[in-house]
Amino acid sequence: MEKADGHVNLPMIDLKRFRTTLSHPSGDHKHAMNTEPWVTAEQVAQHLGVAKDTVYRWRERRGLPAHKIGRLWKFQLSEVNEWVRVGGADEEARDHQ
Repeated sequence: MEKADGHVNLPMIDLKRFRTTLSHPSGDHKHAMNTEPWVTAEQVAQHLGVAKDTVYRWRERRGLPAHKIGRLWKFQLSEVNEWVRVGGADEEARDHQ
């Protein structure tokens, strides 16, 4: 409901309950409420030993898992590592543009 000053009152969320019921969109509950930290493209680049521009190019052209948080792209190293393991960074999968 909107107040006279233009602000909107939102319902309160029980965060404890929310955290315990949140699950991965695929229904895979082992990924429910992950406490892994979000990292930057620069940190991913350092982790993989590549340039930051390569990380952004792989995200755009080759499906490197990333999540937009506000205006920033953030990554989880477990997702990045799995992407590498299944061949996402293979030279043969390279985009020939």
